[in-house]
Amino acid sequence: MTKSEAISEVFITALRTLSKRNRIFILEKLLADNEFADDLFDIALTLQRRKEKPLSYDSVRREIKRTGCL
Repeated sequence: MTKSEAISEVFITALRTLSKRNRIFILEKLLADNEFADDLFDIALTLQRRKEKPLSYDSVRREIKRTGCL
């Protein structure tokens, strides 16, 4: 386990010990900070799209041309 993984485990364990009300309070604080909110959004989007099939360069280029952006 890397140092970063160990630190994240400590934080997750601490969050799990909190009441739901306190967890919500912490998440609200994180989301109120634009930098953290952007990071959380990026991570959530990455996890959500992780299983999507990748697009080929040619198909992306065709789509961009079709929409008039290229």
